[in-house]
Amino acid sequence: MTSTDRRVRRTKSLLHRALIELMIECGYDRITLQDILNRADVGRSTFYAHFRDKDDLLLVSSTEYLRAAVADVESAANDPDAPQHSEPLAPLYTLFRLASANPEVYRALLGRRATGVLLRSTRRMVEEILTEQLSGLLEMDDDEFAVTMTFLSWGVVGLLGSIADADPPLPAAETYRRLEVLVGPGLTSRVSPTGRVRRAGR
Repeated sequence: MTSTDRRVRRTKSLLHRALIELMIECGYDRITLQDILNRADVGRSTFYAHFRDKDDLLLVSSTEYLRAAVADVESAANDPDAPQHSEPLAPLYTLFRLASANPEVYRALLGRRATGVLLRSTRRMVEEILTEQLSGLLEMDDDEFAVTMTFLSWGVVGLLGSIADADPPLPAAETYRRLEVLVGPGLTSRVSPTGRVRRAGR
């Protein structure tokens, strides 16, 4: 990794952290771009080199964060409650674990006062992660796959909100078990025996 790559990653991380901290403190709607820049100590021109606006920062940086967490196989290996990596729904356990460990973040995203922007952005994050993880596994045409990802992502958003709203937060293992009981058999029945399914544009 070059020094430029490290600077870009550090800048994006600072902006992501600033946004999350401000969301917890005062709510998403009250945050201005200048609030984020001041908290992150990042210039406006630098911000626009990476993101279009506050909503884009939320979607892109949070998706990158979730993608990195799902890819952290070592962390999952150290969790005795984690499902086998080969299970189709296994990546969702990581999302549930994050919500259980950081309920204040997920309350800000999905709590009772969450706006439509937050709900839609979170669903898009989840859908992107699911699509990346399942696109080569399920034997279904592109239209059915797209509908399945939409259905699953909205369901997962609901479960993430339930984790955060519970007091104490629901354990990730219990939430994953509930999801597995509800949709696991149907999804597993559509997994390709070879584990390789080509999709249009992929």
